[in-house]
Amino acid sequence: MAVVLLLAGCRVEPVGSIVVDTPRKGWSEAVELRYDNADTLGVYTIGVVLSVENDLVAESVALRVGCTSPSGATTEGRLVLTAPERHSGGSFTELAAEWVSGARLPESGDYLFTLTPEKEQNGVWMAGVSLRTMD
Repeated sequence: MAVVLLLAGCRVEPVGSIVVDTPRKGWSEAVELRYDNADTLGVYTIGVVLSVENDLVAESVALRVGCTSPSGATTEGRLVLTAPERHSGGSFTELAAEWVSGARLPESGDYLFTLTPEKEQNGVWMAGVSLRTMD
């Protein structure tokens, strides 16, 4: 059973975000984020967001992103978040990228998302997953 079904979409509406702290120095292990799904018919755009220190984060951060359904079905993919052009004026930046568009979460209950850096990262303070519904 596939956890994610790709479909075409138009308008998106925010549903929520799940965020966790990461080790500021040496983030290398997976972080887990749980989303309690009640809408088994909704179609989502799922994104990943990182809060990073401008002077410590690499030019890009490659992650393994995984999702496990309440029944144990899994899907995984690679996502690269690229830092915007660096500028003075702030010490933190938010990196965000779409992981999948047109995702359906067909089961009610807790979905477990995992974010794992492909190599050790410094300067990442927070990692999260955002979900938006599509019309």
